[in-house]
Amino acid sequence: MTATTYTADLGQEICRRLAEGESLRAICQETGMPSERTVRTWAMEHPLFAPQYERARMIGYHGIADEILTISDEPAGNDMAAIQRNRLRVDSRKWLLSKMLPKIYGDRVEATTRHEFADTPGQENLSGFELARHIAFALASGIEDQRKNNPANDEGDHES
Repeated sequence: MTATTYTADLGQEICRRLAEGESLRAICQETGMPSERTVRTWAMEHPLFAPQYERARMIGYHGIADEILTISDEPAGNDMAAIQRNRLRVDSRKWLLSKMLPKIYGDRVEATTRHEFADTPGQENLSGFELARHIAFALASGIEDQRKNNPANDEGDHES
């Protein structure tokens, strides 16, 4: 029989297993456990379960990061199949972590821009609206210059 009613004991058992790195899918496939959908509904609707579930997921994800090191350190010798399998296992876990915890495990991307209005001294204290106007003008000018320099790509080459 599948559990569908939330109880604190059942919620704690699920969270304990999630924190140990077991997947929700594996937990819910066992007899007597609720479906994945039911557990996710509990996480949204039960105020006591929601923070436990979230914390258990976080701990489980960090466990996956530890698992990456274990997999990477497994001796594979010259067995190319084992090497490829371990590479896939590591890559899959890295991808999951980069999506679930991007601030910790995601690729860091930094973008820095600087725009100077060389021909307009005294413009350093522009309002947000004025700055946006200048940026829009600069972008429009750049697009127009690009079209003038490469008229063959002007037709049918409009990327969204």
